[in-house]
Amino acid sequence: MPREIEVKVGRKPYRMQVEDGQENRVTHVAEIWNGYVEQLVKSAPNMERDRLLVLAGMMMADDFYTTQTQKETHEKSTDAFHNTMAEKIEQFLKDKGV
Repeated sequence: MPREIEVKVGRKPYRMQVEDGQENRVTHVAEIWNGYVEQLVKSAPNMERDRLLVLAGMMMADDFYTTQTQKETHEKSTDAFHNTMAEKIEQFLKDKGV
């Protein structure tokens, strides 16, 4: 059953419905987004609110994209490492006549 929680973004409270068990996750995500908003407020205190929220969302999405790209790179490296190790083990066993 959905529950209502309050989060703050840009010093403004927002009430939202969340599924049971998702309260902490949604609150944490809002805190992350608010961190981007506060960073922008410090550097551009007179920026229009809508522009501020959109820019903060884009910064957050850019960080997500960077993290996703790094994850894919690490996955490819890990796959290559596992393949190399499997080949070496197979060659070792072949050399030992196993």
